[in-house]
Amino acid sequence: MTTVRGKFRPSRAVLAKAKVEAKEPPAAVRARSRADRRARQLALAYAIERAIQAGEFRSYGEVARALGLTQPRVSQVMGLLLLPPAVQERVLRGDAGVGIRELVSTAREPEWRKPVAG
Repeated sequence: MTTVRGKFRPSRAVLAKAKVEAKEPPAAVRARSRADRRARQLALAYAIERAIQAGEFRSYGEVARALGLTQPRVSQVMGLLLLPPAVQERVLRGDAGVGIRELVSTAREPEWRKPVAG
């Protein structure tokens, strides 16, 4: 039996049709995904904090290398732990309505009384 190998290149018409058929998800799905991502980031921050306290890691840099992230990104995620408990609840429920940068900048405010948009 003979095996023939070659590269398959679909025609431009097939690619254009596939592009038309690939619809963008509804806005509600996109918004939920962002909220889920923020909730996962907050959960990750708690997991990292527990691992450091348990002695599994010594620094954020070590955690970053283990997770394949940059140290500044790990620091940004860890900044979510500075959020007021009420805002953390909103993030976990998925109704904070803001991005991680705004959340982290809010967390670094000296007073928790500053309202978060959303």
